[in-house]
Amino acid sequence: MTSKFEPYGFSALCGLREVGGTQTLTMSDGVDADPLFLYGVSNAASDREYIEFAGDVLFEIASEGIYDERLGVYAEGTQWAELNIVRFNMTSKHPTLGDIVISLDTSRSGARSTLRALTPNAKFPALQRTRFFITAIASEMPGVILQNRGAPVFLHSGHLNEWPPADDIYRFNVKVPMERRDRPGEIVATLNAGGLRVGKIV
Repeated sequence: MTSKFEPYGFSALCGLREVGGTQTLTMSDGVDADPLFLYGVSNAASDREYIEFAGDVLFEIASEGIYDERLGVYAEGTQWAELNIVRFNMTSKHPTLGDIVISLDTSRSGARSTLRALTPNAKFPALQRTRFFITAIASEMPGVILQNRGAPVFLHSGHLNEWPPADDIYRFNVKVPMERRDRPGEIVATLNAGGLRVGKIV
């Protein structure tokens, strides 16, 4: 099989433009995503707080090529790229937790991000999937580090038609419970499976 290879861009970066808000976000594949919000300690729907996050989230393409294995999720001949998570840092203000900073947890291994075309011999549409761990600190809990409980957080895009994405919605796959690192199992807050807006760095 002959595949045309057109690089996504070796050093392309994308960054978070906006997160949260109260409006439903529609992904480029037509799927609706709730806005990102944070459940309080009770984790009850009535306890959720819509809080606006400001973000500094950067990905960089590290390598790319053509998928040539006979078996797998992706068809032979589809283009792929491996990305480095250069930075993941989001801040917000919560009515009870105070100032919150959510960051990439580099103390736990297994972070990975990929960009893969959906069809052979075409660069787009493509999907980005990112797996990583996060930590959080809150001004009203001095000295306490929160971490996502259990498995890595999964963040995925809709159908991207350009890289870096111009104005696309990404979404967490499932709710993200945040536990105290010094008291595993003690859940302090939970992020919903909400959406965030990602765009080019300008």
